Amino acid sequence: MLGLGSFAWGGERIELTQLVVPHHLLGESLTLRAEGDGAFSVFLEGRPLIRNGRVGEPAIADNGEVRVFVRELHARPGTEFELIRHSRMAAIRGLASRFQVSESARGSGMLRLTLEGPDAQANEQTLRSIHNAFVRQNVERKSMEAEKRIEFLDEQLPELRARSTRRRGVLTGSGKTTRPST
Repeated sequence: MLGLGSFAWGGERIELTQLVVPHHLLGESLTLRAEGDGAFSVFLEGRPLIRNGRVGEPAIADNGEVRVFVRELHARPGTEFELIRHSRMAAIRGLASRFQVSESARGSGMLRLTLEGPDAQANEQTLRSIHNAFVRQNVERKSMEAEKRIEFLDEQLPELRARSTRRRGVLTGSGKTTRPST
């Protein structure tokens, strides 16, 4: 009706777990159209790239250059979603411009993470991912430090044993107490 069939009216949702495009399509807008019953199509400037893609299955363009995996799609048939794959650096710059880290109380060691953006749920999910990556990185760093300490001690152990044996030998000798000569 009125040519508005492709517009989302609320409650529509899509979850992509993969969007692979060739370098020349980075930053370009692709259109994913819900076709109904878990089917979708992907277009570039009105021409189809992927026909008959299905939710939960990998979808690959005929030329193999574009790959999409849609995990979830809730939308009326004809609803269109804009898909844009950014380069890694563009995505990092975009995230960094909306992301802030500050100490919650001076000297507390507690950090406050803030992410601004229009989708509160996506912001929360992104912050949770950043937090998990930070914790994982911190655990890995501490594990590496512990590993290096253990390696150092393993290297020092033979020398410490030799010193200990020499010291016991001087003190006990062959059962007699020996005194160093002056």
